[in-house]
Amino acid sequence: MTLTGAAPTPTTIVFGTDGWRARIADEFTYDNVRRCADGVAAYVTGRGEAAKGVVIAYDRRFSSEYFAMAAAEVLLAHDIGVAFAVHAVPTQMSSYEVVQRGSAAGIVITASHNPWVDNGFKVKAPTGAAAGAEILSVIESRLAVNGGTIQINRTGADGGGNAHPGMSAVIDFMGQPVLELGSEPMVATVGIDLDAMRDWRDKFPAHLDADAFNLES
Repeated sequence: MTLTGAAPTPTTIVFGTDGWRARIADEFTYDNVRRCADGVAAYVTGRGEAAKGVVIAYDRRFSSEYFAMAAAEVLLAHDIGVAFAVHAVPTQMSSYEVVQRGSAAGIVITASHNPWVDNGFKVKAPTGAAAGAEILSVIESRLAVNGGTIQINRTGADGGGNAHPGMSAVIDFMGQPVLELGSEPMVATVGIDLDAMRDWRDKFPAHLDADAFNLES
């Protein structure tokens, strides 16, 4: 059997009339939710409104609260305050909270009327309405370049009894640290030199897999 390894192609995420929706565990993943949240963070920080914070809410679909936590981690890493719903709420409540708090934006994890196997990422404008072109253009511009590059230095507790001390590290194919993070929450971006990785594997056959393995960019 021949296995062909390839760097995964980032999901193309396009926001429709009211957010982005996709199949859970297929395209709607924690990584892609973090990418969307990174886009919201780019919009908020670009306007200098980090101090206003972002409201994050979610529905009762599978894992919605954990997808919401993943989004919150990214915003906090950008020093953006988060008002996080303590339980599932209707989408309209999130819009109300955005307006009442004077927040820079809102995020709602919900797929509305879609089938139960889907989930979604909605963005609310400061007015409480669905985000318009001004906001979505910034988010989608960020999504075009952040595929597969976001590393989260998780800190604190996740609500499930698990503590995260930070101290994340990115290790290269030779086992050497490329980037080491401390105890503060943050977002880091690293690049991978695929040509150097191929050269290393060619020089040291013992590091190859038992079956033929071709690394494609």
